[in-house]
Amino acid sequence: MSLPKLSNPVYSTKIPSGKEVSFSPFTVKDERTLLMTKESKDTRQIMGVVEEIVHNCITDKSLIGTLSYADYEHLFINMRAKSIGEVLEFNWECKHCGKTFTAGVSTDKIGLAGELEEDLTVMLQDKIGVKIKQLGMTDVIEIIDNNENDPIKIVMGLIDTVFTPDSVFKFSDFTNSEREEFLNSLSVKNLSDITTKSNSFPKCQLKDEKKCPHCGEMNEIVVEGIDNFFM
Repeated sequence: MSLPKLSNPVYSTKIPSGKEVSFSPFTVKDERTLLMTKESKDTRQIMGVVEEIVHNCITDKSLIGTLSYADYEHLFINMRAKSIGEVLEFNWECKHCGKTFTAGVSTDKIGLAGELEEDLTVMLQDKIGVKIKQLGMTDVIEIIDNNENDPIKIVMGLIDTVFTPDSVFKFSDFTNSEREEFLNSLSVKNLSDITTKSNSFPKCQLKDEKKCPHCGEMNEIVVEGIDNFFM
């Protein structure tokens, strides 16, 4: 005779890419994994754990592979809120008196640091351009694994298609050597334009105003980056 299985509550949230996604809170197993990973302070490992837990907790598994990095951040913050608590505390240095105080920011203050890009194209020449993709968590992890300081390897992971007036080429259909040959033929400005376009994709952030308990002045609190949302 087996022990009964518990059913977890299900919540819903609208992610940055526009979909309504249902999810359940962390399990005890998930929370233990988070605590162990937090101590490592390894960004690549943290991202891998966040990706795994989001996959575990979303109810529609068909979304796996379609989520952007901002979607993962948004879902993780909401999962954390329903699992551990809806207020995250940060040590904040007052911009007026320079003293540090604890600022509690509610997860309902979550938003994007900018507008979502609708135009994903970058023109290389008059009739040749590329369309870049919204990076998912796996894409970001691969960039870190390959060599985050190598611009060619970074851009290789950013390009979705190459197009001319007559044809569209799926970049991933070509071999690494073919893709490297294409990228090495680009100008420095071309590479810069592609990375600039990718960097313009907004990330999730928590934003609020808090009064400094030392001097009484108001401070704008802006927190972003998956490491800050981890636990």
